[in-house]
Amino acid sequence: MSDVDVELREAVQEDARALAGLVAALGYPSVEAQVSRRLSAVLRREDHLAFVAVDDGGGVIGLIHACELYRIESDRMIEIAALVVAEHERGKGVGRMLLESAEAWAAGRSAGSIRLRSNVLRKRAHAFFERAGYCAHKCSQVFDKALRDVGGD
Repeated sequence: MSDVDVELREAVQEDARALAGLVAALGYPSVEAQVSRRLSAVLRREDHLAFVAVDDGGGVIGLIHACELYRIESDRMIEIAALVVAEHERGKGVGRMLLESAEAWAAGRSAGSIRLRSNVLRKRAHAFFERAGYCAHKCSQVFDKALRDVGGD
């Protein structure tokens, strides 16, 4: 149970502005239009979960996004793609509520495991995940390449 009066619900398109602020705090600067477009794609998929935590005033204070992963090298699993709680609400049980909602969704989909990735700099988050029963599995580098750099115009 949370230490604050919080409701969890499915994310809706009207949450895009608040979510832009949350994902920016997570280290992914985004404007409302970008988040709106991304959220629209997520909400159309039945193999994705997007829940928000809403305070008693109706403000969005947290987000969890999870999705099914299919890989050749491992069995199907659920991955938490994003978990963020507004800085002023951290430590009050909101993150735990969001995490438990994704875990329940994953169990309902008969997933064998659930995984998340966390930046090596987020020591406080790592301690939170360990308290929630998650174990560090491996460390890796993440490499990105813009596709516009590959062939094309």
